[in-house]
Amino acid sequence: MSLLCSMLVLMFAGDCPPVPAQEKAPLPTSQQVRAAVERSLPFLLEGGEAWREGKTAGGQNGRICVTCHQIPFTIWSHNEAKMRGLTIDQKRLDDLTAWSLDWCATQKHPKTQTHTGGFLSTMQQLIMGRSASPPDRTALETYQLFGKVIGTMQKEEGSWKEGNQIKGKGTAREADEVDTMWIILGLSSLEKLDGLPRETLESSVKDRERGLQWLKTGQPGTRTDWLALRMLVEREYGAPEQTQEWLKQLLAQQNADGGWPLMKGEPSHPLVTGQCLYALSIAGETSDSPAIGRATKYLVETQEKDGSWKAVSRNNPAHTNVVTTYWGTGWATIGLIRTLPKKAG
Repeated sequence: MSLLCSMLVLMFAGDCPPVPAQEKAPLPTSQQVRAAVERSLPFLLEGGEAWREGKTAGGQNGRICVTCHQIPFTIWSHNEAKMRGLTIDQKRLDDLTAWSLDWCATQKHPKTQTHTGGFLSTMQQLIMGRSASPPDRTALETYQLFGKVIGTMQKEEGSWKEGNQIKGKGTAREADEVDTMWIILGLSSLEKLDGLPRETLESSVKDRERGLQWLKTGQPGTRTDWLALRMLVEREYGAPEQTQEWLKQLLAQQNADGGWPLMKGEPSHPLVTGQCLYALSIAGETSDSPAIGRATKYLVETQEKDGSWKAVSRNNPAHTNVVTTYWGTGWATIGLIRTLPKKAG
């Protein structure tokens, strides 16, 4: 090539379209998402059963209890899976469900005889994650008790505060609003149950309305779960246009890798990503939504071989243990299941 030609090539090279270094990886198929869920369900079931026996990963002994971060997510994820046509061990699920409801209804602090920290979230999750089948008499009595206890734990101004509250880097007010919104959604789910006494339903509505009134003065902070929950509460009890505004803000907080962060600007987290998928599915977003596609890709690619997701603590980002991993896996699984279409039959 002559010197003139070489100079011309260099001069006009910037006008040429760049050659793509690599094609973008395709989004996961429905079969791949289903396979990820089928790997995580056994992890959750075995972990929930081990926790019931007072053990954790590796066989360490612990305190026998239900806890908001453990057994409810076994029950919730498996009921969601059943509704989407996935195969579950119904006998083991029924056994764990019956035990958890009995435990929550009968166990109290040995000295104070009151329900302890974490119980508020446990009740809310057991209500929201219940089976679609009508509850039997014993379960109805337990749900009736749940409604009563939730009312007694409401603050005078109308809010709720979890005994083992997770604040992270957010404000105290923001944390209280997150707890309150979860309880409002739990009460909403409770009110849809057939067979509850009229006084239970009336009390639930009264408590919920007090909570909604308190939330009117709330302002968005930096927590992603605040946005997701505010969108769901607004969708259930507010204005459609405001629901869309919260949805827009939630989508804007999605990271480039497809996940959502605990706090705005932070790395993606499987727990929060699962929560966002759950919220988006209720809001009407489907599996062909670009945001959902990117989120499922993030979760499928970050799943561990044992079916879990290594989720860091929301209070300490340098810390990971059996509880944070189980909690993150529970939400990631529920989020993925909600993106799957329901199977007929």
